[in-house]
Amino acid sequence: MDHKSVVDKNETIYIAAETDDTVKAWKFTEADGIESLDDIELSDNGADYKGEATAPDADCYMLLKRSDGTNWIQIVRVGKPDPLVIGYTGVEGESHSYVQYNMDGDELSNGDMTEIVEGFYYAKPDPEETCYFQLDGGSVTITMTLPFPDDNKSKGKIVLQPNRYQMVAIPVKGVKVKEYFLDKIEDIIGDDANTVIDVVKAYPSSDVSDNKYMVFKPNLTNPDSSTNFELIQTDGDYTEITSFYVVTKDFTDDIVVPWDASDGDD
Repeated sequence: MDHKSVVDKNETIYIAAETDDTVKAWKFTEADGIESLDDIELSDNGADYKGEATAPDADCYMLLKRSDGTNWIQIVRVGKPDPLVIGYTGVEGESHSYVQYNMDGDELSNGDMTEIVEGFYYAKPDPEETCYFQLDGGSVTITMTLPFPDDNKSKGKIVLQPNRYQMVAIPVKGVKVKEYFLDKIEDIIGDDANTVIDVVKAYPSSDVSDNKYMVFKPNLTNPDSSTNFELIQTDGDYTEITSFYVVTKDFTDDIVVPWDASDGDD
């Protein structure tokens, strides 16, 4: 699946990988379509391979993909393009369905995702309100806070459903997944988080972690360990929201987890 980050127009985008290769890059908007950008060259820094590129001077999405055929990709939101749900399978010509719901569970729209390029697909939210998408019959659930916030004082909700493998992102600065997300779940359900959550795991590429999963299991992983990851991380000169997977167990009612960016650091 994808690893999302948000940058300003003309901001530097950093890339890290374990092996030497070039990275393909595209600029995409629904209105203008797909545009190829210059390949990004990775160089050996003694520990692994790194590269960088400048984000376009436009509100858009940058799609990044290794040229060697591996499933390493990155989806970068540049500025404030029209909201889209973008996913990646690596296979062209597939059919992927979506259903969009509001936070009360009412269906807003449904259809088939549109192919962009080389295994990237997108769906457009309608209307622009905080919602969640179920892709391919519910195999993936993605929550979106809409419209995109103007600053870090936004708020929203995460809807957790039973027996799912969900990707979420919570843009609250200076807090960690255990203390802000898992402890909040315990307050909501009145029980240990491990009764409803099997594991949470992220795959950031930042100053904190590079090219490895950060896995946290409730009531098992030490909260003082590095895998109790921050929900917003810094990488060089830019800030990255840490998208992470939540693997849920069997339970009865959906769990709605609110978040508020004002809970974090300024």
